[in-house]
Amino acid sequence: MFPMSDTTEWIRKTNVLLNNMKQRSLSEFEYFRFWGLILAISIGRENNRRSYWMEEIDCDTRRVFQPSAFGSRFGIGIRRFEFILRCLSFGDMDPMDRWSPIRPFLAAINERRQQVIDPSYLLVEDELMSSWISRKQDRTIDGIPHLTKIIRKPKGAGTEIKCLADGVVGIMLRLEICEGKEAESRKSGHTFQQGLHILFESVSPGMELGESQWLIQPFCL
Repeated sequence: MFPMSDTTEWIRKTNVLLNNMKQRSLSEFEYFRFWGLILAISIGRENNRRSYWMEEIDCDTRRVFQPSAFGSRFGIGIRRFEFILRCLSFGDMDPMDRWSPIRPFLAAINERRQQVIDPSYLLVEDELMSSWISRKQDRTIDGIPHLTKIIRKPKGAGTEIKCLADGVVGIMLRLEICEGKEAESRKSGHTFQQGLHILFESVSPGMELGESQWLIQPFCL
């Protein structure tokens, strides 16, 4: 599922930044172990990222659940993890495109899923939010290219992403970032709903898509 053909170049770009910060280079093994930790954190129950590296000796004895202890269990300490996260690179920065650092990653993910997934009869159009909290622990813009606020969402401040999901297996088939009103208007002039239909057509050309009357929460990224 992961776009393996791009991995070597992404590791090379990440290593350039790591080496510039006097850090050792990533191996492919460590690179995918890092991604495994990212996925584990995304479904975890800790309040903050560093809590996943707490060892039993660091925890309150009244704690009900055992600490995650990522460092001793998986061999990547919190300092190393944060250096990799800081240096993670997928493409070169374009000063005219604030989304350029992440755009190659999304393009590769979409292309790979179109290659390997045969969609079922039930395709669901929806949107998701990648929640954002700035360094100041509030919802102000601090480094994010565009901040979307949707009151109805449980965590309604962050990056909004249009998505097309398979309603049978619960996997997302295609993602498109909502880059802001001005940037969206420069694309093709399509509305949000038209944009979802464009995503649908790119996955299943020639098929028709009706309006969604329910939401399905995809469980697999």
